Amino acid sequence: MYLKTQKGWDKLKMLLQLLYPSRALRLFPPHFLLRDIVMEQLESCRKSNHRCALLLFDVRHYGEVKALYPAHVILQLDETIMEVFSETVRKFIADEHLLVVQRFFADDYVILLQEKNGHFDSYRLQQWTDLIRREAEKELQRRTAAFLDIPITFRTAYTWLDDKLDEPHEALQRALRDVQVQLRQSLPANLGNYRAEIQRIIEEETIHVLAQPIISLSTKEVEGWEILTRGPQDTPLAQPQQLFHFAHQAELLIPLELLVLQKALLEVERKQNKQPIFINMTVHSLGSRQFYQQAMRLMSRFSSISPAQIVFEITERHAIEDYPSFVQALSAFRRAGFRFAVDDTGAGYASLYMISQLMPEFIKIDRSIIQGIDQHDSKDWVLQALLLMAERIGSNVVAEGIETEAEAAVLMKKNVTYGQGFLFARPQLPFQAVHPIRTG
Repeated sequence: MYLKTQKGWDKLKMLLQLLYPSRALRLFPPHFLLRDIVMEQLESCRKSNHRCALLLFDVRHYGEVKALYPAHVILQLDETIMEVFSETVRKFIADEHLLVVQRFFADDYVILLQEKNGHFDSYRLQQWTDLIRREAEKELQRRTAAFLDIPITFRTAYTWLDDKLDEPHEALQRALRDVQVQLRQSLPANLGNYRAEIQRIIEEETIHVLAQPIISLSTKEVEGWEILTRGPQDTPLAQPQQLFHFAHQAELLIPLELLVLQKALLEVERKQNKQPIFINMTVHSLGSRQFYQQAMRLMSRFSSISPAQIVFEITERHAIEDYPSFVQALSAFRRAGFRFAVDDTGAGYASLYMISQLMPEFIKIDRSIIQGIDQHDSKDWVLQALLLMAERIGSNVVAEGIETEAEAAVLMKKNVTYGQGFLFARPQLPFQAVHPIRTG
């Protein structure tokens, strides 16, 4: 994993360095086969009960630079970057905090820190990151101008290492994934903090579920319920968008969605509800063999609940990269009795193709189509096209986000089977009586 950094040092010096203490090799230690300086430093930090942090500096457009310049120029560039980092880090980071500076892969420069003899928080990490980046970029511009036409700049991120992990290698790997995700997704730098919080939410099962009724527009009776998830109240993760977004980035989406399924099944069993239960699940989870196996184990614990009662809603806002594999994954659920709905239909560009590939039992039309449908002919045309497709493939239609009597009247006139929205009821504690049901 570590890029070799000996850069022409002779074998004798390498052998002598094997005898050096770790603290003497903190700046780009050689890649020894017999010793791992990075792991030694992290292990020492862990044993001392000091909190560790990681700062990442990723060279922008390194691949392009490598393709444009000959090998000897790239070697000179790499050596210059390491020299600049060695000097700059010492300029801003006290020795007591510095564990190691190392180059990972080809274009990532990593600084590992420890909270020794003084506390530092995320704000301080951000401050150090910005100071080092600005100083390194300025100095590199000066030192590389003679042989490089492209200015060297960095993308940066930082995170805390998971102090609950006993294995330093695992903690480092997870931290590296954190910062790489930050760079790819432009996420907040404290993704590690979010991971710890989401892990705690899962372990302590501190989410709760609400339910919103799905109404037969012809009989005005409740025909099913959609389960809605809420995180811990008065926290940044209270709303489901934030909670599931960060769970996905923190690689905790499957355990979180399994917890949602468990909470829903508990409510169904407690209230002895026999109506269809709609539960949002992501493409990531439904396509996972692990999720399928765990979901089936959950169902076996609730023997009074038939899989046919559960409808998994798939949103088109999550891309499906491999349709054949995903359809095959859904087939396993279908053989067990589960049903599917395509959610948010009409909100983006992929609805028709997704429906044609997945052949869902339900099509849920997004509120962006339903809102004001009594006033916009264009929305009416989209609705008619979706109704025609649903009829051809044998899907039931649920209109979401109904808020006015006028919207409901149009939908009933078009023979839309089911409706859902604030006109009937807001999300509430699961499976309470809904009254009065209006519309016409």
